[in-house]
Amino acid sequence: MNGAAERLCWERRNREVVVVEGQGSVYHPAYSGVTVGLLHGSMPHAIVYVHAPTRKRIGHYEGFPIMPVKDGVKLVEDLIKPLQAARVAAISLNTVGMTPAGADRAARQIEDQTGLPAEDPIRHGVRKMVKALEKILKRR
Repeated sequence: MNGAAERLCWERRNREVVVVEGQGSVYHPAYSGVTVGLLHGSMPHAIVYVHAPTRKRIGHYEGFPIMPVKDGVKLVEDLIKPLQAARVAAISLNTVGMTPAGADRAARQIEDQTGLPAEDPIRHGVRKMVKALEKILKRR
């Protein structure tokens, strides 16, 4: 996984931005190896952390709770730190099943907890996420 991600990113190194989308989570009991492999192989400069505010447990692994966002962000940053100076730039929310007011409230709460912009790209658009990513990437 690491080598395949690295090769694909390297082949596209002359592009202004390469987006690598991951599945699962760095602490998912079944998919963490793939997710960490993508993280290490792609060696990102900036990361968007994804969170579903209504989920309390990992699907099909109900014995495993969803990590608090602030702890998950720290874990991702700690995992990439030995390889690349990268930070989580923003939080992308999956607010399916939430009311518009509930989704807005969840975004504000996560922003307050983490100090990072948070928005659901379907409900809110991606303006804050793109701005946060541009800020990090322009420093490079």
